[in-house]
Amino acid sequence: MTVNTPAEATLAAAVGPEALVLQGFEAGGHRGPFSDPDPQDFGLFALLRLVSSLLLIAAVDRFRWALRRAGIAAALTAGAGAARLGTAFMLCPEAATSPAHRAAIESDAPTDVTRAFTGRRTRGIVNRFMREHHKAAPRLLWAGHAHVRSRAISAAQLMEQFAAEMSAPRLT
Repeated sequence: MTVNTPAEATLAAAVGPEALVLQGFEAGGHRGPFSDPDPQDFGLFALLRLVSSLLLIAAVDRFRWALRRAGIAAALTAGAGAARLGTAFMLCPEAATSPAHRAAIESDAPTDVTRAFTGRRTRGIVNRFMREHHKAAPRLLWAGHAHVRSRAISAAQLMEQFAAEMSAPRLT
């Protein structure tokens, strides 16, 4: 079950899932909350500190941190049992990402949260249409906070890179 707040984690844990996916405000795409008012936004690491039940899977915006191996390793160190990645794979050749979406991910455009498309909160890359039609935009370029750090490499190479980062010596 995907949760965005400690209160949602408490409710979710009560129904007995095997794991909770913690999705901080940094994540791209639609939020995974039970209800969708404008709740207090929690970052991933705040959620990892505030939620302590079940197996926690961190929805990692791996490229947000400047240090190598820091994204996944930091989430695991902070209490996650596993990591889930999204935007990191959108430039892989195997992804069905459109050329316009690929160009936006490779740009340094900022992201923002909007209710466009489905009416639920989602993070996307800011573009002219999003600015002009924030409430009614039918389609956005979904991506996490640090999409600019994504690279156009194969999914296999990306997984090899993640594995190498995880086995690298820790920085002190």
